[in-house]
Amino acid sequence: MGGRVSGQRPTRRDRRVYSADAPAAGADWSLTVPSGHLYEIVSAYAQLVTSATSATREVLLKLTDGDATYLLLPPPGTQVASKTYDYAWAQHGGAYAGTGGLAITLPRLVLLPGWTIGSATTSIQAGDQWGTPRLLVLDTLFETGRVELDDVPELLVGVVGSTAG
Repeated sequence: MGGRVSGQRPTRRDRRVYSADAPAAGADWSLTVPSGHLYEIVSAYAQLVTSATSATREVLLKLTDGDATYLLLPPPGTQVASKTYDYAWAQHGGAYAGTGGLAITLPRLVLLPGWTIGSATTSIQAGDQWGTPRLLVLDTLFETGRVELDDVPELLVGVVGSTAG
C-alpha cells in the first residue's frame, strides 16, 4: 500500500521505575512527564518524616495538566508530628491506614507530556522531609512526524465523500 501520513504512533512500551527528585525540607515532591512519553502510573511510594512541630498533616496525591490541578486523591488517614510514614499508592489493592503508613488505591491514570504527579501536604512544616519518591510507570514512547502507513497495520484509512443534491 505505501504512503505517509503525519501523526504519532507508539514505538516502545515498557515498565520502568522512575524517581522524582527529593524536595527541600518543607516542600512537596512532583514528577513531570517528559515530551514524547505517556505515563500510566501503576504504583508510587514515598516516605514522609515529620518534624516535632505540632500539626496534623494530610498527604494528597496531586495531578495536574501542567497548569491546573485536575485530581486530588485523599489518604485514608493523617500523620502527626515526629512520625515517619510510608505512603503507597497502587492500582490494585485497598486503602489502609496503619501506625507506620498509609496505602491508597490508585485509579488507572494516564498522564500526557507536561502533566505532573506529586504530593500536596496540608500543614507541611519547614522541618518536614520527603524521601525520594519512586513510581512504577508503564512508559509509552511516541514517535511523531511522518509515519509510514505500512508500519501501522492497525491504522484504518478511508475516504469519505459526499454528494450535493
